[in-house]
Amino acid sequence: MRTSILFGRDVHPSITGGHHMHTIKNLGLLTVVVILTACAQASAIRFDTVQRFPVRAPGSQVAMYADEKPTCAYVEIGSVRSEGGDFVSPKAIRTALVSHAQQMGGDAVVGVGQGTRVVGATYSVAGPVNTTLTTLQGTVVHFTDPSCTK
Repeated sequence: MRTSILFGRDVHPSITGGHHMHTIKNLGLLTVVVILTACAQASAIRFDTVQRFPVRAPGSQVAMYADEKPTCAYVEIGSVRSEGGDFVSPKAIRTALVSHAQQMGGDAVVGVGQGTRVVGATYSVAGPVNTTLTTLQGTVVHFTDPSCTK
């Protein structure tokens, strides 16, 4: 009997098809977990499903405001949220948020907030390992005056 690294329980080699089969299954599962957690996920909710604004080009600037508000007059389009696990960089989480804001026609995201929470844990020989999820969220706005940028 030996202890499975991923599942933390005793596994007999005859049940898993032998040592090599067990290792291949664990590596396959680990690969799937890493791939699924290596991408930032984003979602958006429109406040008004009728009013639409032109999609902004990829790479166009979307201003981010945490505590301050833009000086330009604006309308709120909707809310956007992006999140990623331990293998996702803060830049990837921000990029996913900005991409959704651009698709909504947003010029800025106001009330930007970030949080991190523990969503799971595993136990290994080295001790417990927490799995965290980092979230970035805010309200997408569209400036009413096209010449205004801040």
